[in-house]
Amino acid sequence: MDAGSGPIQYPEYLEYSKGYQYRVCADISHVALIEARERINDHGLFVVSDVAHLPFKEDIFEGVVSLHTFHHLPQDEQVKAYAEIFRVMSRSNSAVIVNGWRNSPLMRLFTPLIRLGIVILTFYRRAIGRESYVEEDMRGTNSDTAPEPQATFVHREDPSWLKQEVESHIPLEIFVWRSVSTDFLRTLIHRKLGGRWILKFIYWLEEQAPRVFGVNGQYPLIVIRKT
Repeated sequence: MDAGSGPIQYPEYLEYSKGYQYRVCADISHVALIEARERINDHGLFVVSDVAHLPFKEDIFEGVVSLHTFHHLPQDEQVKAYAEIFRVMSRSNSAVIVNGWRNSPLMRLFTPLIRLGIVILTFYRRAIGRESYVEEDMRGTNSDTAPEPQATFVHREDPSWLKQEVESHIPLEIFVWRSVSTDFLRTLIHRKLGGRWILKFIYWLEEQAPRVFGVNGQYPLIVIRKT
């Protein structure tokens, strides 16, 4: 099951279900499921549902993945979503949940450098006649005619909350999915400034200490095993 599958917009995401008969895509968005069906066709089963209230029996899925979904739920719904994932997993199998931390220690350390990078990039792009990426995101919005842009609801927690509210009921382990934020990548990683080698070094560090970067980085990979 892909809990909160969305449209499965990245080719890499298709790899996760290659060893399974079906990929059950569960998402609250009917439109996203239509797009997912266009990508995986008969390999998929598509169910409009809330990940905190899954309409499935217990112990039926041999594997579960959920990517960047739980932190779009209110706090109490996140606890229910973890419980639901554990409930529908069959025994001797596992689930992998990729989430985002609130105010991760590693990104707090780099916040001043990221802010400086945004300022430098903004001046540089304007000097060469290009918009900054912030302006590109807002392009096409006319403040006189367009409605105020609405951000997606996000409620992130931290590792202590996860251990207290979830691990006390459900066995889990925390590894790293990606230790740096999107803002870090967009502002500090550039091809002409050795970005490829910086990324390789970051990946090497993550491989050496996946638990350390899972707890202290931006995006944890949370593994739940049902024995």
